[in-house]
Amino acid sequence: MGILNASITGMSLLTAQGYMDWHPAGASIRKAARDAAQLCKTRGLDLGDVATRYSLDTSPAHVNVLGCNNRDVLRRNLDTATSSDSAAQREMALEIQRSIFSGLDQTHWEGQEIAKMKEALENPSSAPSR
Repeated sequence: MGILNASITGMSLLTAQGYMDWHPAGASIRKAARDAAQLCKTRGLDLGDVATRYSLDTSPAHVNVLGCNNRDVLRRNLDTATSSDSAAQREMALEIQRSIFSGLDQTHWEGQEIAKMKEALENPSSAPSR
């Protein structure tokens, strides 16, 4: 038996490219992720690389899953996973936690999708159009 980390970057939330429209995170988490990406960019770092390295170094998971949508991303992820972290990455991860994510009231999106589905069932006029 082991622990599985199903998404190191939080389904692309913690990447410079950002999340997809369907991402279940709330507005405050989305804004924090955008702020973190911008902070990394101002320091010449990539949020996806910082998040990947931090997760691999600190997660108690036995298996970490990291999606790749093209070969360049795959190569970068492999480089990040097989290299040591830099002092700049460690400092950035701590600064992001301290100055951006520590102020959030909620840091997960557990149950968000179920709540939206329940609302749509109870109030069909609130359901998204297809």
